[in-house]
Amino acid sequence: MKRLVQAFIYMLSIMFTISVTGTIVAQSSDFREILATVYSPDYSMLAVGGVEVENGVYSAVLQILDADTRALLIDIAASTSDMYQGDVRSISWSSDGTKIVTTGGLSTIRAFHIWNISTAGYLPGQLLNQQDVPNTPFRVEWRPNSNVIAVLGYDQLQFYNRIGTNLILQDAYPTEGGTNAIEWSPDGSYLAVATNGGGSIRQVSASGTVENRESVPLGTAALDATWSPDGTRVAFSTGRAEGQQDILIYQISTNTLVQTISNTGLLFHIEWSPDGRYIAGVRVENAQRAIDIREVATGTLTVSRPFTGRAASWTIDWNSSSTEVAFGQSDLQPVFVATTSTALITNITASSGRTYQRGTLAVDQLPYTDRTYTFTQVPAALTGQEYIRTANADKALTGANFLTFTLTAPADVYVLWDNRYARPSWLPSSSWTDTGLTVTATDATGSLVRRVYRRSYPAGTVSLSGNGLSQGVMYNVVAARAEHGLP
Repeated sequence: MKRLVQAFIYMLSIMFTISVTGTIVAQSSDFREILATVYSPDYSMLAVGGVEVENGVYSAVLQILDADTRALLIDIAASTSDMYQGDVRSISWSSDGTKIVTTGGLSTIRAFHIWNISTAGYLPGQLLNQQDVPNTPFRVEWRPNSNVIAVLGYDQLQFYNRIGTNLILQDAYPTEGGTNAIEWSPDGSYLAVATNGGGSIRQVSASGTVENRESVPLGTAALDATWSPDGTRVAFSTGRAEGQQDILIYQISTNTLVQTISNTGLLFHIEWSPDGRYIAGVRVENAQRAIDIREVATGTLTVSRPFTGRAASWTIDWNSSSTEVAFGQSDLQPVFVATTSTALITNITASSGRTYQRGTLAVDQLPYTDRTYTFTQVPAALTGQEYIRTANADKALTGANFLTFTLTAPADVYVLWDNRYARPSWLPSSSWTDTGLTVTATDATGSLVRRVYRRSYPAGTVSLSGNGLSQGVMYNVVAARAEHGLP
């Protein structure tokens, strides 16, 4: 049962299916995904891991980027013959930032690997250790200020001590009940463990043996754990009801639960910000995915960035100033989400002078500022994106620059066009793509379908022509940031 639960989690995060026997059943199409983004201890570098799939062959991706410029520093996967076929879904740095330890989640990878980044006497990206283990590891955590590495597999939690260039197994425990995640406390004294049976805090000796285990009374399964930066509290993402996971915060000194942050959907990874103000999480709800950022003190959701793609980003990480979260998506490009929400669409102006408004596209929202019609069907890919609520009274007006607005970041712009009429000349196929998507809304006739056309724009001013349909309805506009990966 525990493997089924862990396999289900991984299937949602990267659309592989891991069977009870560990067999991988892959999607037939080729794809590329980032599964792990982790800053170095001094925040000068960002390690990125993932997978490329081409013709059924899985190739691991492992790169080191400059944290400020995001320039490629080391392409480990491309520069060494020691890189394995498979994926990289877990990365952890040594405390001095000179090495990383990695592992994947495919059943063919029964080992973890240590790579050189800047240790004298070794080449950047050189393989230092390959440690075979009896079961597939899917999470590795290098203990702060130590040579001890915790390795979580589908059957065991193991502790290795790297002495010189050798890895010594110090301790091992069965993952009874199914263990989903582990994380060291900031000082390395404790290891938080999230399991299908709840949570626990384990005190670990300097050499890597478990000395004490304290159960955390969550009363439900936990998918992940993260520590407050001062090490006094640990937060667990937990299943409190069907399809819902709250964040429960546990006080170490009193052994009590001290706070519940309500959440909808499943949180597959959570991470506390360095300044202690926020907890970020990868949320999956009704086949929609988003990076959510919540204030710890109030539980308020400050930012929710929708995204699509096969991955749900297995690990995310904060920058040093707690101003943005790095996570992975398709095309092997890390994405950075700011803690403060900035509108994508601004400065909306129609030459008619009528009121146009920015909104968040969803069922029951209004297409127009001058009608009471509502959207009744919105594709999941567009739900949650910003849109322009237009004026239907402008439907017959023309003009090359009828509607103008400003994009604060590069974005894909979508026009929702009355499906009863052919696409107009100002939406040519040479520059506007027919996505195949449709949006439905109520109308004077009952219900009306809109066809969705897309074009990419840089940040700056966008101008669109007038609708020019005396018998039709006015179009709407949707915008989604360029990294979203939508159709």
